[in-house]
Amino acid sequence: FTQHVQTNATLINDAWCDCFHRNRIVVGISVDGPEEIHDAHRRFRNGRGSHALAMKGIEALHRNDVPFHSISVLTADAMEQPERMYRFFRDHGINDVGFNVEEQEGIHTSSSMQGSEMEAKYRDFLRAFWRLSEQDGYPVVLREFDQVITLIQGNQRMTQNELNRPFSILSVDWQGNFSTFDPELLSVASDRYGTFNLGNLKDLSLVESTQTDQFRRLMKDMSSGVDSCHSSCDYFGFCGGGNGSNKFWEHGTLASSETNACRFGTKIPVQVLLERFEEGPPLTPVSPN
Repeated sequence: FTQHVQTNATLINDAWCDCFHRNRIVVGISVDGPEEIHDAHRRFRNGRGSHALAMKGIEALHRNDVPFHSISVLTADAMEQPERMYRFFRDHGINDVGFNVEEQEGIHTSSSMQGSEMEAKYRDFLRAFWRLSEQDGYPVVLREFDQVITLIQGNQRMTQNELNRPFSILSVDWQGNFSTFDPELLSVASDRYGTFNLGNLKDLSLVESTQTDQFRRLMKDMSSGVDSCHSSCDYFGFCGGGNGSNKFWEHGTLASSETNACRFGTKIPVQVLLERFEEGPPLTPVSPN
């Protein structure tokens, strides 16, 4: 098995890097771009921004040759600055990037990334980011594009994904309560489902949990939602039926299909990618003067 950590990088030092190497841990860091963009939403409890310490952690990863990928939460403000965002990742040697669009989730009952105007701006952002990478010849791997390119190159399509396939992911909280499907739903309470937990590891085995009414209820609605996506969406093969947490937070049920999150996470990147393919071959990098 492989262990993965996703961290804000603020505590990473040489000792942590040695731990990552020794245990072959896959490292993901969360950094949203330049300081004022990052610190607008990533602050410590004392109100201080976390960007400076995050960058020290990233420096330690580079210094110790620890490979890592990054996740950046993309807000409306960041989308207005594609060149600054691109140059931030390029200049700090961050070449494996995934953009998580600000989502409606949990206590965050709305998102700044909603509506046709924001969708158009996101298309423009992705186009500009990719164009800058082509011009520089700097190999920034965008997760949103890389996943689609891999499927196209292999002439493959998805029929489901690990977030809607039972027990591809097992999530456990500090008390031993466990759930499957989407980790964001662990220990979440709802009127429709109660909590999304299947039981506690002290009292119930994973096999036994599949025989419970709670598992059957979740599985029925999850399957219904995936089937709805399959029958109604031309992009199904690129996402495999979406994420249950997005469906729940946006529609109140797993038995639903299109979400704002899937438009930003799958549909728009696929559209931008195919549009770029139709334009012609990659640009020749511009040599520095």
